[in-house]
Amino acid sequence: MAFDVVDDVDPWMWDRSVTELRGSVFHTYAWAASLRELHGGRPVFVRWLDSNGGVTAVAVGSVRVPTLGRLGRAALTVTFDSPPACARGSSASVEPLAAWARREGAIQLTLGSFDGGERSWCSGLRDRHERLEFIARPGSETEVRKRMRRQHNALERAERLGVEVSLGDVSRTLDFAHLYATTVRRLRNTKGVALGEVSTGRFAAAVEVLITSKRGRLYLASLDGELIAGCFFGSVGDSAYYLFNGSTDTALRVGATPSVIFRAVTDLSSQGFAKINLGGVPASARERTSPDHGLYVFKRGLGTQPVLCQGGRIRLRAGRAALFDVARRFRDQVLR
Repeated sequence: MAFDVVDDVDPWMWDRSVTELRGSVFHTYAWAASLRELHGGRPVFVRWLDSNGGVTAVAVGSVRVPTLGRLGRAALTVTFDSPPACARGSSASVEPLAAWARREGAIQLTLGSFDGGERSWCSGLRDRHERLEFIARPGSETEVRKRMRRQHNALERAERLGVEVSLGDVSRTLDFAHLYATTVRRLRNTKGVALGEVSTGRFAAAVEVLITSKRGRLYLASLDGELIAGCFFGSVGDSAYYLFNGSTDTALRVGATPSVIFRAVTDLSSQGFAKINLGGVPASARERTSPDHGLYVFKRGLGTQPVLCQGGRIRLRAGRAALFDVARRFRDQVLR
């Protein structure tokens, strides 16, 4: 099996391969472009080829330098958010990918598991992580509401108080970025989550790339003319993935987020989407003692089916990667 990595491709030809291999938004050209806006990283496009030159698998990665001062310049990492999209009966070996990343000078290869229920990294990874993602079955408005019965009170409250949900265009991306930043600050302050400040300009630009490429849908909730919540889905073919959300304190009180998700799921269902992924949590969130248990309960209450996804990482330069981990943990403690 042949293997190649390039920094840029023809967008139409690349996405044609993604569609043929039934890939997700994380394999598209637009996702690579949005990551460049969001993180400033260098996108990389990876293909696995058969003996006849046919494409059997594709993946999109990002080469990044962490924001850790002087240390960061020596801590180049390569990240893939999702396992490769593969042809039926094919697999994509990690070994040539790790060898390429090592030649690039990376200290670590991160192999993410987003939308990985039907896909996996074919390698004996020592450093594994497990994640649960929540799949919502498409259905009519009545069917979706019935499955979301645990959110019945929130949906009723939002409807009674007059919460309005609508599709947003590129003119609302900065507004959504401010909602997202508000949510990040709330998580940092109330749960001690190690998240840094959000660059609203960069975030808005990343979302705009996906919308203009027809790879993203923004759903917004308003109350009395004030924007209070939003959810953003990435999409390709007949699959959609819940990428980002943002909400104000008012939204939490009036049940706006469940209302937005209800509208999004019914809307996507009516447009023929066969797979609607509402994102996930670490597998440890099933435990009541986990700080993510509340989010686990919320997503289960949306009438979803949890699916186990597996990812991991490969330390390419063990000593430097260990030093990087120490610096990152110190940074996270400071943020908390």
